[in-house]
Amino acid sequence: SFCGEKVDFRPFAKNSISNRTLESGRGTKTFFRVARPDLIPRVLQAVDEIDKSGGLDENSYCNVFDSCHGGRGKDTSRHSKTYLVCKEQDKWLHASKILHGAAWNSLPGYLRKEGDSNVLCEIAKNVADIVSNLILPVNGMMNKKCVVQEQFINQQRNGSVTTRHVHPDDTYGGLFYVDTPPATKLCFSNSEKSKEKKSWWKLAPQLTENLYPGAPGKKGADYPGFFEPRSGDIVFFPVGWLAHWVPRITIE
Repeated sequence: SFCGEKVDFRPFAKNSISNRTLESGRGTKTFFRVARPDLIPRVLQAVDEIDKSGGLDENSYCNVFDSCHGGRGKDTSRHSKTYLVCKEQDKWLHASKILHGAAWNSLPGYLRKEGDSNVLCEIAKNVADIVSNLILPVNGMMNKKCVVQEQFINQQRNGSVTTRHVHPDDTYGGLFYVDTPPATKLCFSNSEKSKEKKSWWKLAPQLTENLYPGAPGKKGADYPGFFEPRSGDIVFFPVGWLAHWVPRITIE
């Protein structure tokens, strides 16, 4: 499917937790990424542990992945329930009436025993640090603290597809890519006319952007774009308003 213009990245800043270089999407304030391939072996072990517990059979978001009963993706897509991966956040996160999207599930097996030293919590802390201390300040939002209120795992096989969607109960998302075959891409829409983006323009204009003001079709209101993630990348973008999807995966 047509995904418009590719987003290229350039160095932006160092991340205090991992001391890795954060890159920004050239010409935008919306996209960022940091390379953490060092985490891949431990993440694969964590996925195996969650799979052994049955966590990858949840299929809660089958409408997004076309994996509901009778859907084409029922044999090509697996995704877990949502988890709260850092134990220290458990009580105070659920005490808030603001964070309606906070997960309630604890990690299984050895991941739970490791407490906040588990690799998924390490990723969550890295994501929260980057958004709080780098992404928000560059967009004029100082002294804000972010939390990762949920994490889930998605496995897509050959023939799978992810339909267009947003995450209305989230702000920024941090996507960790474990395995990216050639031609892997994530597509997005400028979403200028969506109700979610209109709300963001009103309430959080610092974090909202018209990505393609000069593009075809009413100044690029719904013009698409894409980026090509690499294995080990954590990619950041405002999932609360930016509609995104993955074209059908075809691996020869």
